Amino acid sequence: MLWINEGEAASVANQRNIFLRLLYAMLGFYWCEWASSLRFDLDFLTGKRKFKWPLIFYYLCRYIPFVHFAILPRMLNEGSWPLRFNPHHIDCRPLYSILHVVGHGSVALASNNLALRVMALWPGNYYIRFALWSMILGQWAIIISAAPLVQLGLSVYPVGPTECHGWFVYIPGNSRAFAYALGLDLLILGLTLYKLIGINKISLPRRRDGQVRYIVFSQATSYMIIAVTINLMALLATRLFLTGLVIDFIVPFQVFAPLLACRMVRHLTTFSDDEAIESTAQNTKNRTSIQFKHTVASEATSSEHPVY
Repeated sequence: MLWINEGEAASVANQRNIFLRLLYAMLGFYWCEWASSLRFDLDFLTGKRKFKWPLIFYYLCRYIPFVHFAILPRMLNEGSWPLRFNPHHIDCRPLYSILHVVGHGSVALASNNLALRVMALWPGNYYIRFALWSMILGQWAIIISAAPLVQLGLSVYPVGPTECHGWFVYIPGNSRAFAYALGLDLLILGLTLYKLIGINKISLPRRRDGQVRYIVFSQATSYMIIAVTINLMALLATRLFLTGLVIDFIVPFQVFAPLLACRMVRHLTTFSDDEAIESTAQNTKNRTSIQFKHTVASEATSSEHPVY
């Protein structure tokens, strides 16, 4: 472990404090978003909504950022956890490896959720499904395989007896993860826009067509633009060795990417459930109307030909 002089330690401590303020602000925003949409999760627990397997990715994407928020602030600010048994010699490398998997995993899960929705737009095209599933598995393979490289490309600077701050020197897995995520997001964006342009080929009612177009375009496209932009900025930072900017680009995107993806999933799921309820009610109304007309016709026939 490398110890640094007093001036560099003060600079690192100042950067740590600024980053902690940003992290707590993002935590507060994410907590408010989670609390305001908690009813959606409770509907599945109480049985009001039917659980489907793609929602597994939704719940992982929704709750994995809390692992990030649980580890990073305590590691930077409260060294008594998880290092209470060894307070004078800190090794943060394993924790940074976990943060690497959790952080990049949250970005990957956000892309995975949108990829599943794109598959729903292409229900009969197995080539697109196979390509997207292959890219999803490849993305996770890159993230997991790069976790051991984090410890090789990280210099850890102790700040005080029970705190430390990591400074990324060069991590090849970071560049590959960002480049792969950028390519996957561009592919999903292209498939989504292409399908939206030709969405009239899908057998949807006119009103549902417009709502699907609005939800997917406004939510997915806005997310994709943000995802592509920040992935590109982070990729340039890693390739140009702008190490001081890397974590500033990574962490906000690792928070807002799953937030936007989960919001789009909730809107689409709620819209689909409402359509199913409305369709069931309409079918029930039609059946009742048919039965009523049949009863009236039978009574009229009986009155015309009375039986004595």
